[in-house]
Amino acid sequence: MTEQTAQQPAENVARGTLVALLAIPAALVAFAIVGALFGGVSGIAAIVVPYIAAFLYRLGAGTALSRAGWVPFIGVTAAAILIGTVGGVASSTWSTFSAVGGKGGILGFAFWRTVGNQFTIYLGDNAVPILIGLVLGTVGIVSVIRGRAGIGGFGRTGGRIAPQDVAEYTHPESTTPTAPPVPPAPNAPSPGIILNGKPLDPDAK
Repeated sequence: MTEQTAQQPAENVARGTLVALLAIPAALVAFAIVGALFGGVSGIAAIVVPYIAAFLYRLGAGTALSRAGWVPFIGVTAAAILIGTVGGVASSTWSTFSAVGGKGGILGFAFWRTVGNQFTIYLGDNAVPILIGLVLGTVGIVSVIRGRAGIGGFGRTGGRIAPQDVAEYTHPESTTPTAPPVPPAPNAPSPGIILNGKPLDPDAK
């Protein structure tokens, strides 16, 4: 048990957090692709963001996500989902905007004013994809934290040792104690030489 625990590498939370920040551009790309292809349902891309962030965190930290990294992991993942949501709405808006001429291009003032209107004047029209993104993102974060994906959990699911695993390892219920082996019986003394049905005493004269 001691050897198994010693083999667990130390978790570098700072480095894991820095690498996990790459989930933000990854979320932007995922939301943008889904938004361009499917329009108003771009929020479904949020479900993969926590898993991407957890994978990147593990690469940087050198081990699976533990309680020590929960706060930075949640912060980075939430930021990635929020920024990705904006990117998804912008991508969906660009699909519509470019279809009517796209005056000024993607960097033009007209386009970004239209994007801003999606979160103000037309917020009600975009409430569904935004809510979908927030809900699915939250579900993904909770799933990673609980270790159901085998990426950032404890015990059997995440490659770490849980208290119940220690109890089962040290006190297995299925192990039946075995009785100590019975020593063989000592050899009986030899009766010596038998003469006429009676033992003959070799010391007798």
